[in-house]
Amino acid sequence: MPDAFADEFVFRGTTPKKPGTLWFKVVQGCDKGTNAWVEIPAAGQDAHSLKSPAARLDVLDVQAAGAHAH
Repeated sequence: MPDAFADEFVFRGTTPKKPGTLWFKVVQGCDKGTNAWVEIPAAGQDAHSLKSPAARLDVLDVQAAGAHAH
């Protein structure tokens, strides 16, 4: 896919019952090479300070998530 375009990758899974952060290491392949989005910040480190941070998913406490009964 040319650089001017974007797409998405969808997957389905089960999250843990315990709140916390899940990190997903991803390798992105393009015509001119790859980028490994695999950096996980150390405790207290801002993920925005990393060159290629891994994808992040925050799992919330079901009680704190609100009234959405999905």
